[in-house]
Amino acid sequence: MIVSRNPFEQLPSLAVKPEDFEVLHAADTFRTRLLEAISKATSRIYLVALYLEDDEAGREISQRFMKRNSAILDWTSISV
Repeated sequence: MIVSRNPFEQLPSLAVKPEDFEVLHAADTFRTRLLEAISKATSRIYLVALYLEDDEAGREISQRFMKRNSAILDWTSISV
């Protein structure tokens, strides 16, 4: 007898309520949302990213990080 099992059931996971997240379908929407979050930060900013492009959007995000004196930039994942 062949038993069909979902291999994803064995992976670690976190319970997330659907109303607690939003899928952003466009890069411009993501940039706008990220800049809003940076401006509202009160203690720390954790950004998990592969890289920030050396383009208008990447420079804008980098500059906004540097301008937030009260926010601490914490790169939690940098991949090359």
